[in-house]
Parts: sequence; C-alpha cells; structure tokens
Amino acid sequence: MHIDLDPEELRSSMTLWRDSVDLKIPMLDEFKVHFMNRRQSILTNFVNTSNAWLILLRSCKAIDGGQGEFADLVSEVKVFYDWAQTELQGLQTLGRQASLTDQVEDFLKKPKDED
Repeated sequence: MHIDLDPEELRSSMTLWRDSVDLKIPMLDEFKVHFMNRRQSILTNFVNTSNAWLILLRSCKAIDGGQGEFADLVSEVKVFYDWAQTELQGLQTLGRQASLTDQVEDFLKKPKDED
C-alpha cells in the first residue's frame, strides 16, 4: 500500500489551530470569546487529534530517501501534542486552584457556630 501524505497540510493545520486558540491571528471579538470559553474542549480535541496523527505516523515509514523529513514531521506533531497537553493541564490546574480557593472562602465565611 502506498499513501501520499502532504506534510505542509499537517503543518498548516497545527499552526492555524495553535495561533487561533492562542488568539495570535486577527479575528472578530466574538471569535475571541468563543476560543476563550471553549479553550479546554478545543485543547482536548487537539490532544486527541495529534495523538491519532502520531499513532498513524509511527506506523508508517518514509520511502525514497525521505526519512529525515518524515522524522522531522513526526517531531513537529509531537511538539504540537506536547504543547496542547501542557496547555490543557495548565487549565485543569487553574480550575482546581479556583475551586479550592472558592471552598476556602466559603469555609471562612461560615459563622463559627455552624460547625
């Protein structure tokens, strides 16, 4: 079986996705709000998609002397995966910290005779 892969298509997707979720490209305010409100689910999708790409790419091999370029592509996808995973973990940590802060504030607001 022979599969023709366009590495620039993968690179373009990763760049556009990353720049859009990081608000690095010009966009309407409504889109900025969309990306901020849905950052966690978007990053989850990026993690899942890049992981699927890695599974597929790691099962392939380059032919006709393109091993170096292919290895570079796999590395770029791995970097994108790592970035999305790190960003997602950061959001989850912030969420846990915010939840803990809310719990502490609620505890401190309770009158002592409620305990």
